[in-house]
Amino acid sequence: MKPVILLGMPRSGTKLLRSFLNQHPKINIPDNESYLIHNSIRKFGEAYDFSVLKNRIKYFEFLTTTKFYDKCKADGLHFTFEEFDKLLSVYDWQHVFKLIFNYYGPKGSNHKYLWGDKSPGSFSQLKYIHQIFPNAYVVHIVRDPRDYCLSAKNAWGKNVFRSVHRWNLEINYYSKLVNELSINCINIKYEDLIDSPIEQLEKICEFLNIEYPPGLENLQKTVENIGSTKGKPTVIKGNKDKYIKAFNPKTINKLEGIGKEGMESMGYSINYQGKSINLNPIYLKYASVMDGLHSLRFHVKNKGVLKGVSYYSKLHANKR
Repeated sequence: MKPVILLGMPRSGTKLLRSFLNQHPKINIPDNESYLIHNSIRKFGEAYDFSVLKNRIKYFEFLTTTKFYDKCKADGLHFTFEEFDKLLSVYDWQHVFKLIFNYYGPKGSNHKYLWGDKSPGSFSQLKYIHQIFPNAYVVHIVRDPRDYCLSAKNAWGKNVFRSVHRWNLEINYYSKLVNELSINCINIKYEDLIDSPIEQLEKICEFLNIEYPPGLENLQKTVENIGSTKGKPTVIKGNKDKYIKAFNPKTINKLEGIGKEGMESMGYSINYQGKSINLNPIYLKYASVMDGLHSLRFHVKNKGVLKGVSYYSKLHANKR
């Protein structure tokens, strides 16, 4: 079984890529981020016995506590245990995830071709995904960290230096896992996707062993709900290199020093000539706390106090 796993840091084009791919008649990926595979395996173990009824009930109860389930339900997709139990024909993790992601995908549970998941953020989930789906198609989209950190700052008030620090750690960890586990993957640059969507989507279709249907590059619906591309149903070519005007040369130099190793491995050119910059742990802790407060304030502002706090709590519980 070979699902399509979309990976990337937040604010790096994962929504855009999913929207493109979901227009393909043979691809079915839920519109909501799940963080489900790695959290499920960590909680229940790789050998969880779904043939036992009480175990199936226990797992479905866990599913209903996730932000993924809440968001899908709010979108009108109310998956019940009775449906889950009736549709699950093989009692293992592969078929459980196939059932869940197909059910919540835009093409529905009867979809017969490629299905998958998009859960941006921590790349530690990849090792759990590989345990269950060693042959999965991993499509990794990466964005220039100088623009990534600017986008995260504009969207959520994130600290730009901590953002690039996290980007660098995740990229290096991803590269290490790919080499150690021989993961079946393809890397796509966000900048290439927006400038040459046909070329990049053809490359992905070839990787997935499916044909490229004409017009796949034409978005049919709005992708982003925050940021500079909010509400725009088309690809914004040239939506890159904004950091050049937003940051002064000293800040750019420091960002490049922090992200040096990852940027070089992903093929991004830099002017910084020194050794990699390591941020002070105390500074990182302070920045982490402030980022958390900014994120909480963002959700409270958009959803109200109770819903905002609840959403924030589930969001960070799911990402762990």
